[in-house]
Amino acid sequence: MITRLRLSLEDQEEPYKYPTARLFLWLQGAYMDRQLASSFWSFLHTRDSFIVTEANVADYTLPPIKDIDPQSIYYIAPDTNARIPLYLTDYAAWVRDQANGVDLTPSVPLYLIEMPDFSWKVYPTPDRVYRIFADRWIVPSEFAALTAEPIWESEYHEIVLLDAMKIAIALRPESPESLVMAAQIRERLPLMERVFKARYLPAIGSTKAHA
Repeated sequence: MITRLRLSLEDQEEPYKYPTARLFLWLQGAYMDRQLASSFWSFLHTRDSFIVTEANVADYTLPPIKDIDPQSIYYIAPDTNARIPLYLTDYAAWVRDQANGVDLTPSVPLYLIEMPDFSWKVYPTPDRVYRIFADRWIVPSEFAALTAEPIWESEYHEIVLLDAMKIAIALRPESPESLVMAAQIRERLPLMERVFKARYLPAIGSTKAHA
């Protein structure tokens, strides 16, 4: 995305006018602003596999979860198709159990506990591999690297570039490249926004429709 933004800025030959770090900050800002524009983006919501356990391993580090449906958590019992529910339990309650000497031996999982550092504990410690599923919403996050791409489908990545151009224009409104970018934004962003919202937001009138 850095390369594509440089193309729009007409800054493709070294020495660059705009440092890569600055372009990355613009892209980060555009990416976060787009994610935070609504609480209903479908790309922040998933119902798939949540944790794949390992035998005798209780603790798992995952991307931060904004919300999780406690009624949706289950694992598939090994060698069957049965869905076995798991239950969210409070961290403080688990700490009290530990203080009282309650520590179950490894077995089938019964509970999930969100820890203070946002990692997750499967309790009791699983005795084998279990694939745990959950209906959950992730926390919006920045790009992890210069080569990272938005989490939505690639055909809609351009909206981040157009949003980053808006940031660049605000900083240098009278520059020749800003005039070129402004023309691109006027031509492409309105349609891109309509298509993007139609793809990733609930339809107006649905129970999850956005304001």
